[in-house]
Amino acid sequence: MNSYNLRKLNLFSVACFLFAGISSSSAATQTIGSDGTAETLPMAATGIDSVEKVGSNTVNLTGANTYSGETIVKEGELNVAATGSISHGGSSMTVGDEDGSNGTLSIETGGTVSNGTGYLGLEVGSMGTGNIVGTWTNTAGLFVGNSGTGTLNVLLGGTVSNTTGYLGNTGDATGVASISGTWTNTAELFVGNSGTGTLNILSSGKVSNTTGYLGNTAGSSGVATIEGLWTNFNDLFVGNFGTGELNIEAGGKVTNRFGSIGEQVGSTGAVTVDGTWINTQDLFVGKSGSGTLNIQSGGAVSTSDGITGFAEDKFNLDFADFENAFDGTWSLFTDGNTLNAQYLTAVPEPSTIALIGVCALGLLFMRRRSKAKSSVPSKAT
Repeated sequence: MNSYNLRKLNLFSVACFLFAGISSSSAATQTIGSDGTAETLPMAATGIDSVEKVGSNTVNLTGANTYSGETIVKEGELNVAATGSISHGGSSMTVGDEDGSNGTLSIETGGTVSNGTGYLGLEVGSMGTGNIVGTWTNTAGLFVGNSGTGTLNVLLGGTVSNTTGYLGNTGDATGVASISGTWTNTAELFVGNSGTGTLNILSSGKVSNTTGYLGNTAGSSGVATIEGLWTNFNDLFVGNFGTGELNIEAGGKVTNRFGSIGEQVGSTGAVTVDGTWINTQDLFVGKSGSGTLNIQSGGAVSTSDGITGFAEDKFNLDFADFENAFDGTWSLFTDGNTLNAQYLTAVPEPSTIALIGVCALGLLFMRRRSKAKSSVPSKAT
C-alpha cells in the first residue's frame, strides 16, 4: 500500500494533488497532520483509499474530498470548514480508534461529512469527540463511546443523522451527547446500551428515534436530561434491564407511545417531570422492576390508557414542597384516566383535591413491582 504525507510531497506531487487528485494503480492511504501548528489543506483529495489524521495539530479541510475508504482521526483535530466536505460512501468515520488515541472531528457551518458507520471512541482506552455545527450524515449506525469514551456535541444549527444511535455501547464504554441542534436516529436510540450513556437535550435541541432505551442491558446506566424536545416514535424504556433516569426540565417535552419505568425484573427506573411527558398509550411505573415517578409543581404527565396496574399501596405522596403541615391522611384513587388524591381531615367533611390527569401537586409515585402484561424484548447489541 502506498503512503503519502502532505508535508513531504514534492512540487509535482502537490500540483497533481491540487488539480488532478491522487491516482494510483494500488489503493493509497493519505496521512495528514503533525505535532506542529495548524494546517489548511485547500486541495480536494480524490482517487485515494483512505485518510488518516495523525499528530496533535488541527488540519482544516476547505475542499471537496471524495474517496472510497475510511477516515481515521487518531490524534488532534480534523476540521471540515464551511467550504469543505468529506464523502466516502459506505466506509466508516472513526474518531479515536485505539488505546491512547484522542481525536476530534469538527464540522463548521456549511461543511458536510457523509460516511457509513460513525465511531467516537472505537476501542477501549480511546477518546473521540464530534463538534458539529454543519451536517454529519451516517448512513449506518453512530457509536458515541463504542468501547472507549465518546462525546457528541451538536451545536445550534448542526444536524447529525444515522440509523441506530448508541451512547455507551459496550460495558467499558462511556458516551455523552449534548444537543442544541438536531439529532435524527431513524432506528433505536440506546442511552447506556451495555455501558454508561448520558443524553442532554438543551432548550433548542431536538432528538428523534423509534424506540428509546435508558439503561438497556443488566449493569448498564442511562441518564437523559431534557430541556428541548425528545420524540420517541415508538416506546420509551427508562430502565429496561439496567438503570435508567429521565429528567424533564421546565420547558422540556418528551413524547412516546408506551412508557415504562422499570421494565424488566432487576431493572430500576426513575423519572422526574417539571416539563411535559406525553404517553399516547399506557404508562407502566414499575412494570416488572422498580419504578419511581416524581411530578414537580410545573410538571404534566399524560397517558391515553392510564397507569396500568394501579395499586394505592405502591404509591406515596411527597410533601417536601408543601407549605402547610397536614394532620390528616391522604388516599389515592383513579377515576378513568384521572388520578385523585383525597385528604381526610379531623373534620367530618373530607377535603378532596382532584388531580387532572396526573397533575401538579408534586406527587412522588413509587412503584416497585406490578403484575403488568407482556414486556418488550431487549435490543442489546
